[in-house]
Amino acid sequence: MSHFYGTLKGDRGAVTRRGTKASGISASAQSWDGSVTVDFSQYNETTLVTIRVGEKSEPGGRILWRGLLSALLANEAVFKLRCDVLPLGGGNAGGAK
Repeated sequence: MSHFYGTLKGDRGAVTRRGTKASGISASAQSWDGSVTVDFSQYNETTLVTIRVGEKSEPGGRILWRGLLSALLANEAVFKLRCDVLPLGGGNAGGAK
């Protein structure tokens, strides 16, 4: 039975994937400049998240943050992303439709 669910959208439409508590789920987006990978896993009925960044188009890379999903959702994460590099709504950033 699926415990995790993911969606990927590109120029050929959207696809979905499922993961169980045992398998977890991993999603990675890459460009020529770098990549971001997010992993969800289950430990003692708690969802753990690992966010990794890599150079070039390789998935994975160094761990940027690892912790409980509940902490990330509560904005207690130990990192802060700067949103002032590019104005919101510019280009294709943020999943433009």
